[in-house]
Amino acid sequence: MSLTLFMYHRILPGTHPESIPVSTFRRQLDYLEKHYRILRAEEVEGYIAGTSDVRGDCAALSFDDAWVDNLLFATAVLRERGLSALLAVSAGCLHDGPVRKSVDEAVLFRSMSRAQEAARSGDASSYLNRAELAAMQESGCWRLEVHGCRHELGSGGASVLACPQNGMDGHAFMEFLAADLRQAREAVSALTGRKHRMLFWPWGHYSRPAVDMARRCGFDLQFTVEKGAIRRGDSRPVLPRVGVSPRWSKFVRNCIVFRHPLLAAAHDCFHRVRVRFDDRWEAAE
Repeated sequence: MSLTLFMYHRILPGTHPESIPVSTFRRQLDYLEKHYRILRAEEVEGYIAGTSDVRGDCAALSFDDAWVDNLLFATAVLRERGLSALLAVSAGCLHDGPVRKSVDEAVLFRSMSRAQEAARSGDASSYLNRAELAAMQESGCWRLEVHGCRHELGSGGASVLACPQNGMDGHAFMEFLAADLRQAREAVSALTGRKHRMLFWPWGHYSRPAVDMARRCGFDLQFTVEKGAIRRGDSRPVLPRVGVSPRWSKFVRNCIVFRHPLLAAAHDCFHRVRVRFDDRWEAAE
């Protein structure tokens, strides 16, 4: 028996190449409620620590980046079902503003790459602002967690938080990473009043030295995007999640595979994504 932590990003009406349609999200939750015990967001830490006595096939929901559509469309669905989700906040996109009830379609339907580019230029309107995040936390449907500040890809397609970039030496990178993680945690803690232990690596990218530094910064629960299930009391330094597809057949297949250890092991033999960048340290040392 294990926990499958499902990873979402965006929930939008209609079809969009980088999101789950609202109708599909509802159908997926119907399936999860039928086949799993869905943990509330605040129960996940206890399950991983082994202090929870929850048994059976468990699932939990996580969302990355803190997109404005999470407020506009996902919150109502979670509230009507009495569910909650972990929300990994990209602190570099935090901004001030009112709680929005709608946004312009050009903002709402921006691609992820264009939204990130706009945020770096000072327009973070595709992402949730501080007032919205505070309202979402108060709703009981969301538990805010840390996703770093710099959500950018560097040389060779690796996250700038995963490994040294462009000739940066290892010591300089460690200082850069520690500063980013401290800033991100302070920004999210200002909204929650909690000291955060969870870190969701941007794009799931990491390296062993980066993981060690994050742990020294107090993040003893770290998550990537390698698929897999989490055991009660799981002590692995980086824990898996299962990305959610809008394709129904793929969604159901992932649910079946990662509920069964043998199927999951077979999957690992043939399906690997590049998320670990230990090799990038050779030039930095």
